[in-house]
Amino acid sequence: MKKKILLSLIFILIMILGMSTTAFASVVNGAWKDDSSSGWTADWQKHTKSDGTGNGYHIDDGGRGTANDGKCDYCGCTLVKMTDCTITVTPTTFQYTGSDVTPTTITVKFGSNTVAQGGTTGYSYSYDSNRKGPGTCVMTFTGGGKVIHGTATVNLTISGGTASAPTLSDTSATYDGAAHAIGVSGGANGTVYYKTSTNNSSWGGWTTTKPTLTNVGTLYVKAYTKGDSSKGYKDSGETDSKKIVISARTPGLTLSNKSADYSGAAIAIGAATVTGVSSSDKSGGTVSYIYYTNSACTAKTQTSTGAASAGAAPKDAGTY
Repeated sequence: MKKKILLSLIFILIMILGMSTTAFASVVNGAWKDDSSSGWTADWQKHTKSDGTGNGYHIDDGGRGTANDGKCDYCGCTLVKMTDCTITVTPTTFQYTGSDVTPTTITVKFGSNTVAQGGTTGYSYSYDSNRKGPGTCVMTFTGGGKVIHGTATVNLTISGGTASAPTLSDTSATYDGAAHAIGVSGGANGTVYYKTSTNNSSWGGWTTTKPTLTNVGTLYVKAYTKGDSSKGYKDSGETDSKKIVISARTPGLTLSNKSADYSGAAIAIGAATVTGVSSSDKSGGTVSYIYYTNSACTAKTQTSTGAASAGAAPKDAGTY
């Protein structure tokens, strides 16, 4: 019996020294301990979960035996969980590009031993369906089954960063009946939203419609870019306010000289010719006339000269 035990111990030591580090012959996590009083059956302890039930095994002639086998020629049963390994993935954060992400470095170790990728004594890994992102992509590491069993996961974060805000610029125009829009450039990786104010203090709600102003007045505008969430982009900050200013248009007026004989009634000058406005604009405006008695237009007509009121059309003979 002692001779058999001694030969088995020698053989195990030869196997441990002759195996590569990736086979983990020496990494059994306390699976067997020398107990000369009870032989090899007691050497494999229950806390080695080699088959998920807590039982350890002796291997005889390269095959899996039972817990009562008398020697251990090769400690090749599954002894290490994938979750017991140290998995290092670099980097784990990526910027969204629309292409699959790929870490530059992947290492797996158990203790000080580096595990080789592939094979029944190593490991393999795969990506879930969100490898392009944005969001989280899960890498799953799977043991080869001979020495390492089970799976472990590493999360990769794929973000799109922050969308870029647009640049607004002031718009100024003279009233012409057309709508004039705020100046906008830039704004990327999302949708530009706008809000408006007539006093640069109280603001309306956000909308994707670019603000315009048609009538005379001032309209203040702010904007931001709502990030494209499908690509992982966050919203930009909002811009400072810019404004649209529509100024009133000054029409042109032309008067023609008029001569008339005294009739005892007030004599008005002919209607002025209005230029620089459309016919629709003319319908909303009124031309007012003021009459003067001097060429400098500083002395209005008076009732003493027959005018109905100061500045009204005269009726007495004279030049006005």
